[in-house]
Amino acid sequence: MRTYVRPVLAAVLVLSALASATRAGEPADPTVKVVLRDRWKAGDVATLSSNEKRVKSIVKFIGKEPSPNADDSFKESRVVDQEVIIKCLEADADGHSTKRLLYFVKYAYATTGEAGPEKDASLEKVFVGVDGVGPARTLTVLSPDAKPSPRAMRWLEGAHGKGEMLDALYAALEPKEPIAVGATSKPTGEAIAAALGSDDAPIDAETSSADVTLASVDGEKADLHLVVVAQSKGRLIGKALVSWSSGGASRFDLQLTRALAADAFDTTGESEDEFEGATAEKGGETRVSIKSRAEWVLAKGGSMPEIPKPGAPKSEVPVPEVPQPAAPQPAAPQPAAPTPGAPKPGK
Repeated sequence: MRTYVRPVLAAVLVLSALASATRAGEPADPTVKVVLRDRWKAGDVATLSSNEKRVKSIVKFIGKEPSPNADDSFKESRVVDQEVIIKCLEADADGHSTKRLLYFVKYAYATTGEAGPEKDASLEKVFVGVDGVGPARTLTVLSPDAKPSPRAMRWLEGAHGKGEMLDALYAALEPKEPIAVGATSKPTGEAIAAALGSDDAPIDAETSSADVTLASVDGEKADLHLVVVAQSKGRLIGKALVSWSSGGASRFDLQLTRALAADAFDTTGESEDEFEGATAEKGGETRVSIKSRAEWVLAKGGSMPEIPKPGAPKSEVPVPEVPQPAAPQPAAPQPAAPTPGAPKPGK
């Protein structure tokens, strides 16, 4: 009996040791370098298609009832579809596109407000030049005969100009180190505040948070779930920042499927964003609500039409300042959007 047990036990111990040695030589939990922000270089071309739906309301309450004064409320729902070809003309060492050309294959803006339904396609078949990065971006309409509406230019500023903040948000959320499938990276509140905040709409770093979860990896693509909560410090009324008496937090929920390579320009995304907040006023309060949903696809390549020849007339269209009730920023996919190139989340 003892003669039989000893060889079997010895074999078991040898196999166990070999298995342990093999496991010791392999990563216990394989990790992946997650990329969120696309890196551009001069000559890169990509096509962005997006759809954003947003409902926004600002209502003044007297006691528990809405004010009977029509000027005390603002309600609007909108749907924006775009297909835009993006060509990077210049880029910095970090992969930010510092000069780019946009061509809107499609632009359809439909809104339903208290003034009635309106539609706008004034950016369709229009070339736009974009210079700079982040809040320093400037826009120039390059199509000689184009006359984008003030509404279209305001949207353009938020989606592709100095109001676009998805690039900065992705940079803030991008994990610094490789992470495992199922793991969650937690960027700092300071990073979120820096990416989404501004002088007009500062973000409280202490009460803001984010989770970036690597849900799965399939070949060269990753599925990611991003949740961001950005606590606004107040609402800009005139030139004064009025603190929120309740609420004031924007919540962005993004689902992304994107290439692991930073220069692949291969992303499918969707976002659901919402904001609720109220500011106290004499005899009542003003309640702000913004809800949006965005879907987008960014794909490498695209057929850029011939751009206006050098010396052809250009029209630089300033973004008009149109008085309207101020709402907290951001917003995104859109949704949206927050969306790369799509309207910023919650805007």
